[in-house]
Amino acid sequence: MSALGAAGASGVPSGSLLLVPLACSLFGIPYDVSMQVVAVGFIISVVQDSFETALNSSTDVVYTWAADQAGRASGPAPGSGL
Repeated sequence: MSALGAAGASGVPSGSLLLVPLACSLFGIPYDVSMQVVAVGFIISVVQDSFETALNSSTDVVYTWAADQAGRASGPAPGSGL
């Protein structure tokens, strides 16, 4: 059951939060408690998504700079006309 749920939630932002009530019901946790967990998850996901986006963008810049520096150190590619 969890594999099917994970396959369906992978492409949806915060899609795993929709599976929290299902997981809680399997462990006998009341529905209202599972909804509180979902609410906290939504709040955390807003902050987490901002940090993930910032980290992803900044590492893209670092890797682009590193590739540029490596290219400059090795000189122009043969046949590039430079």
